[in-house]
Amino acid sequence: MGGKVLIVDDVATNRIVMKVKLTAAGYHPMVAADAAGCLAFARSESPDLILLDFVLPDMSGPEVLRRLRADPVTQHIPVVVFSASQSVEDRIEAFRAGADEFLVKP
Repeated sequence: MGGKVLIVDDVATNRIVMKVKLTAAGYHPMVAADAAGCLAFARSESPDLILLDFVLPDMSGPEVLRRLRADPVTQHIPVVVFSASQSVEDRIEAFRAGADEFLVKP
């Protein structure tokens, strides 16, 4: 069985689609709709991977990432940032904040 994956996206449809696909692939998905939920789940559940939206309602994805990387409990968790933006600047900002990968939403 696959590991735990935390899906962080403010759009409910995106969370549902990713959760269904990851469950079908044998993973154990958890979902959060905002930065506060992401940070709380990351600390309490220690997911094996975080899929983090670049834009959240309460904090930017890069700021969430900086907080994850500054916390000894969560700094080791791989984070894939995803965005609808194809901006090179957004990609650079995500990597500077500590992203392991950056994907553009289809």
